[in-house]
Amino acid sequence: MPLPNANLKESQRIQHQIYLKIPAQSRFLPILRDLSEIFCRNKGMQKAFAHNVMLCVDEAASNIIKHSYKKGPGMITTTFALFNNVLKIVLFHHGIPFDVSTYKEPDIKEYIKAKRKGGLGLYIIKNLMDNIYYYSKNGVNQIILMKHIT
Repeated sequence: MPLPNANLKESQRIQHQIYLKIPAQSRFLPILRDLSEIFCRNKGMQKAFAHNVMLCVDEAASNIIKHSYKKGPGMITTTFALFNNVLKIVLFHHGIPFDVSTYKEPDIKEYIKAKRKGGLGLYIIKNLMDNIYYYSKNGVNQIILMKHIT
């Protein structure tokens, strides 16, 4: 689902864009991870930057698979767009929407003390991305990740 240029100022027109639609199954995550890193590296982004972006995309997609499609199959469409010095990634899905009001920031010290595993995906994304947005309307859910390129 390509991103529209209509709402962007002339100086912010999308320069590069690619999208991928995959089944919402863990076995397809390597394809999404690879595309994420390849897109970033082909646009001249540093390896560590590309890796962090890939990690965030993987975490967001994993959460969609685990929580939004727990009752049945579905698809995830991911769009990567670059304009000026901003990378914008949007993950679209039609699964169960995420209730943002239920999210509580984890206490990392307590988390480590309790030796918990998993459950840090959104925390990681929030700490690696500059902006994260979530929208759900008319059965379409969007997770928007934005990162200024350094």
